[in-house]
Amino acid sequence: MSALRNSVRLLLALIALAFPLASPAWAESVAVNQGEGQGLIFSHRGHCYLILPQHVHGRSRAVTIATASPALTGDARIFRSFAPGMDLSIGLVSAGLGNRCAERWQDLPARTDALLDQSDEAVLTFIAASGLAENRAMRIVSRDLDLLTASVTGARDQIFKGTSGAVLRMKGVIIGMAVTSADTSEASFIRIDAIREKLDRLLDSEAATPAPTPEIAADNGTCGPALSSRAAGITCSREPVSADYACSNLLHGRPVRFSPGPVELIVELAGGAPVPVGALRLASRPAEGEAIAPKTIRASFDFAPTLRDRWLPFGEVDVTPFGDGAVVNGSRPRARRLKLSITSTWDDALPTQIDCLSIE
Repeated sequence: MSALRNSVRLLLALIALAFPLASPAWAESVAVNQGEGQGLIFSHRGHCYLILPQHVHGRSRAVTIATASPALTGDARIFRSFAPGMDLSIGLVSAGLGNRCAERWQDLPARTDALLDQSDEAVLTFIAASGLAENRAMRIVSRDLDLLTASVTGARDQIFKGTSGAVLRMKGVIIGMAVTSADTSEASFIRIDAIREKLDRLLDSEAATPAPTPEIAADNGTCGPALSSRAAGITCSREPVSADYACSNLLHGRPVRFSPGPVELIVELAGGAPVPVGALRLASRPAEGEAIAPKTIRASFDFAPTLRDRWLPFGEVDVTPFGDGAVVNGSRPRARRLKLSITSTWDDALPTQIDCLSIE
C-alpha cells in the first residue's frame, strides 16, 4: 500500500512538471471615489500606481480608492492624463495598501491577440457597492488595435453606472479596461495592449535594472538635514540653465535646474576620512510647466583616498512623480564621495530640477 501511494505521488509530481499551471497576473481592482468608477493598482520599481479612465476623476487630481473586502482604503494623486487621445490617467497611490498592491506592471500582458483569437468569452470584474468583487459573463463582439466591445451574456445581467475602469479578463488574464457604455448591456474597453504601449515609456524610460543589494525606500517628502552639514563641496557634470540655479545651491538648500538630459552630481563628504552613509534623499518642487522632477536616480560611493574614480553601487530608486525620493542602503558603507546619476525624468522635454539634497 505504501509503495502504491509513493508511486501515485511520483506520477502526480511528473504530471505537474510536464503541465505546469498557468498563473496569470491578477492585479487588484479598486473602487474609485466611493463607486463613481473603478481602477486598477499595480506596483513598479518601489511605488504603487493607479490607472483609471480620465473621465472618472475629471479635473480633480486627487481620488479616493477602496479595495474589495476585506477592504482597505487609500488615496491617489493623478500625475498624467492622456485624454483626449485616450481616456486614460495614471496616479501615484499613497502608502498603506500593503500587499494589496503586489502585482507588478511587467507581469501584465503586453500582447493579447493570441489569447483573443482563442475565444470570445470573457468576464467583467468590478467592485460592487457592497464592497465585494463581482463578475459578469461577457462576450466580445468586436475589436481593433486599441479598443474592444463586449456585451453581457446573462439575461438579467446589466452594466451599471460606475463600471468605468472595471477590467475585462479572459482565462484570468486582463485584456481591457471599461471606458464607455452605450447601454446597460454593452461596453467598450481600452485593450491592455494599448495601455501598456502608452505607459511603458513613461514608467520605464531609460530605467536601468535596480541594484540587487540596497534596500529601496520612498521619501516622506522632506530632505532632512541640510547638505552643508555633511558635505564639503559639490560638482555637477553639466552647467545649470542659469547662474540662479548654480550647482552649489544644493549646499544651502536652494534649487538647481539643468537642461533636459542625464546629469551627474558628485558630493565630497566633509572630514576627509570615509564615513558611514545610510541614505541619500532629494526633493523636487518645480512650478508646473517650468521644470520637472527626476525619475530614475542611481547612487554610487567612493571610499578611496586618491582622486582615481572607484565608484561602487550604493542603490537606485524611482523618484515619485511629485518629486520625493530616497535611496537607502542598510549596510551603511563608508564613503568619501557620493555620486548621484539622474538617468531619466518624468518629462524629458522639460528641464530637471532638484530643490534639496541630504545625506544620512
